[in-house]
Amino acid sequence: GFDTHVTKMDREKLADEHDRQNSMTYHRFSIVRFTYDQLTQKPADCVKFLKLLLRKLENESSWMDHLTARERLVFQYALRCGERAFGLQEVMAVVGMGEKQVRHLLRNLAEAGWIVTDGNAKRVRSYRINPEVWHKMFDSDSSWD
Repeated sequence: GFDTHVTKMDREKLADEHDRQNSMTYHRFSIVRFTYDQLTQKPADCVKFLKLLLRKLENESSWMDHLTARERLVFQYALRCGERAFGLQEVMAVVGMGEKQVRHLLRNLAEAGWIVTDGNAKRVRSYRINPEVWHKMFDSDSSWD
């Protein structure tokens, strides 16, 4: 909240700061924050976290280098869905592509193992991110405390 966290900033400056952060998030920048006490009292922990984050970001980008720009767009949407299933119409609305294109991209991503189908083999109604991919990207650094 405004009262407990900000002492030398008015509400307008706080709103501007939040707008800047939201814009950075929209443009896929990672925002990392440390308190003064963390930096001065536990700098090794801060460095350790940054190294883990950089390794994770490097791994993600090198994995995605094998994808086309459109496949990457669909896969990034799958990442935003987390472990939740998503459907064809949903992906079409988000990425702004037609049914045929999206079906082709989803099929390619599924065949490559990035996503898995949810349901029977005759009629696919939804997809999920492949749990193995999810684990590689998000659970492998869970040892950091």
